Amino acid sequence: MFTLQTTAREYRGAQTNLKKIFGGFILSPPTDISVRHSYREDELFAMVLWENTIEKRFDGLQTVINLIIKDEKVRRSENSEIQKTFFIANENTEEKFSSADLPWNTKFTLQYAVGDQRGPESIAMKMF
Repeated sequence: MFTLQTTAREYRGAQTNLKKIFGGFILSPPTDISVRHSYREDELFAMVLWENTIEKRFDGLQTVINLIIKDEKVRRSENSEIQKTFFIANENTEEKFSSADLPWNTKFTLQYAVGDQRGPESIAMKMF
């Protein structure tokens, strides 16, 4: 964020309104999201793949993978979800997950982040 102000010797003009440096920059979620499964040594793997929608790279741009895990131990009348978040380099367009680490009902979304600002999430998809 920044403001502008005119200064001449001891005189200072009025400051402009606070402006965002990246104002109006849209962090649209990744597209063409898919999951490929493989089975090796008694373990199921899910490879999440996507296409980046932001073509120009810049420092601080990351892809965010949000894992949504429903807690099956809670009664059905209560909706309990656990969310795990992973930040990965924007150059990457795939990430591997194991069924040994995640329950079968895991879902995920993708989004972009710059600093503490996040764009909209993709539609939630099943991991396995």
